[in-house]
Amino acid sequence: MVQMIVTTDKKRLTIYVGDGMKESLDEIAKEQKRSVSNLVEVFLAEKIEEYQTKKAKRNRNAKT
Repeated sequence: MVQMIVTTDKKRLTIYVGDGMKESLDEIAKEQKRSVSNLVEVFLAEKIEEYQTKKAKRNRNAKT
């Protein structure tokens, strides 16, 4: 058995997904030559940025 030691300052997040979603994530990650973990991090970063942009826009509109 190979033991992997990963050194990172990032926080660990454990999630559960259905079989279909896991298969899709595996496929996309393989096509993009990245790990599923990295793929999910990129997806989350994009959604957070989208959320923050929409929130800032709503806040600006509320002030006018």
